[in-house]
Amino acid sequence: MAVPVIIFVLCALLFEALLALFPTFNADNLGPGMPGLEFARAWRPLINTSSNSFLYWRPDFLHSLIATNLPWLGQNSELIVASALGTIGAALLFYIVGDPKERPLRAALQSTCAALVWTLTLRTLFGFDHVIIGCMTWLPWLVLGVVWSLRRGSLNTSSFIVILFLTWRLASSANQLAFGLAILAWVLALACCDRHLWPTANSRAGILMLISLALSLLPLAQAPYVNTQGFPVDSHLVSHDGLPAMVRALVGESPRIPFINRLWLKESLKDCSVIFFALSAIAFYLCHRRRAVSKLMWYALGLALIILFDTLPIEHVAQIAPLAALGRIIPGYFLYPCAYLGLATLPLLLLLASPQRALLSTICLGALALVPPTSGGYMQLALGKLVDLASQRALAEYSLLNASEQQTLQPVIYSPSYTILNAIGLWPAFEQDRIKHTDFMPVRAEEVSITASTTDPRYSTSAMLDRDEATRWATGRASQHGDEWIYIKFAKPIQLSALELDVAGYFTDFPRGVRLSALTPCPEANLSPEARGNVHELVHYWPWEGALEISKFGFPYFQPQHQVRIFLPKVETIECLLVEQTGFAPQHDWSVAELRLGLVQ
Repeated sequence: MAVPVIIFVLCALLFEALLALFPTFNADNLGPGMPGLEFARAWRPLINTSSNSFLYWRPDFLHSLIATNLPWLGQNSELIVASALGTIGAALLFYIVGDPKERPLRAALQSTCAALVWTLTLRTLFGFDHVIIGCMTWLPWLVLGVVWSLRRGSLNTSSFIVILFLTWRLASSANQLAFGLAILAWVLALACCDRHLWPTANSRAGILMLISLALSLLPLAQAPYVNTQGFPVDSHLVSHDGLPAMVRALVGESPRIPFINRLWLKESLKDCSVIFFALSAIAFYLCHRRRAVSKLMWYALGLALIILFDTLPIEHVAQIAPLAALGRIIPGYFLYPCAYLGLATLPLLLLLASPQRALLSTICLGALALVPPTSGGYMQLALGKLVDLASQRALAEYSLLNASEQQTLQPVIYSPSYTILNAIGLWPAFEQDRIKHTDFMPVRAEEVSITASTTDPRYSTSAMLDRDEATRWATGRASQHGDEWIYIKFAKPIQLSALELDVAGYFTDFPRGVRLSALTPCPEANLSPEARGNVHELVHYWPWEGALEISKFGFPYFQPQHQVRIFLPKVETIECLLVEQTGFAPQHDWSVAELRLGLVQ
């Protein structure tokens, strides 16, 4: 069973060597900060492309120290060093927890293969992700230190020093996530040694566990608080499915607005969570057949189920699931989705719990083959499934700017507003004055002619122009299907900056997606796809999140969704305009009470 694993791992190591020589685009490395040791001491704003979120992070001092002195490793040297340290620790942990007495060479070979499979799994899923790779560096070492100490039967001074040193290294590397990982490390170690969570009421192990957990909390107190940049309470930065805001934290200060794009997270994780839940079920079955189901295997299956609860149900259910609740209980965890931390530790837990590591390693590699690759194919495994190319849009555009433009834009890029720029592009950061100072003017009936996809006599298009918010045009279908449109032909060309489709008091009738296109030449009333002529798409907001606005500190945010003000990336000369509703809402019309134009004076 170990032969295919060894072949696959050797190929993976060759691939990693090529990546070191020809490194791929690494979005996380674009973050501001000083090189080398100074870079390691400071907290820096980080765009975490795995979770599509913004947070402050401090790289591990030891990783940076080694990477600074090994420049030949390339731009991802810090992560390569971290991966190597994590792999060595996992291999030693697998060897110690296993039974190496009868066949030590075979046990060493299987432990090394299993550790490499774990590292390859992290790389396939998360790519060059500073947060995940940094977290996973010291986790197996801390588990190993606790297991070694507990199996010796006594916790002497050397044991205390080793465990506290490894805890501090974990805390330095994992930062905000250190507390959760420290708890996990102790649970795994006690389960490996067949001990209870609290060994004895007054034992040294219990006291040391409390000291270790307290030590892991220190970086959390040092982490800078994310400034919400004066965003209004009813604003938002990420997509949501109707929840007014993230459920308030139970402990610690609650953010005014959510930072994690939960819908994006669920879309990214749903395939992986199903695959690894199936993998956990298979491992549990194999252990059950051998009557070797341990505490660790129960933990692994439970963790896989918890991750599944966080990613598959609708968001209203997922918000009360254990991982979402954990993110609210521990201060600072609202910056990072716990599901990623669980998914990163699950393969380690599975391999640790299984007595058939060679077989399980082969199954793990088969499961990785089911994870859909990015658009670059399997040669883009370095970017991984979760670090999708689409999540790097804003940073990719940012990397193409000149130095002065980057310096101007840097405060907005490295802020919670990154998620908005990533969704629609960098142009709102450059067009702040136009967005803040656009005046929306009503349209006179003699200036335009309007036709629409529906001609319900109860809802005339003239209602958009009568300056009476009590009247409206609506589709009259009591639903939105993505095929509705409004065609506006102007009497003469205009300089259009933005368009307002005011829903007035019909707050639920906003478009779920909206696209503006200029048509040339201007067709008559017939707007079949064949008669539209040359269609030039100006902007497409899908899903529709609300009108763009700029805070008093210059940071973009979305207003509530019923505020339908559609800004163009640049001012366009328009003679005829096609407005399309591209979303889906089974229970709500698309309504427009008043049509207003944002014009360049």
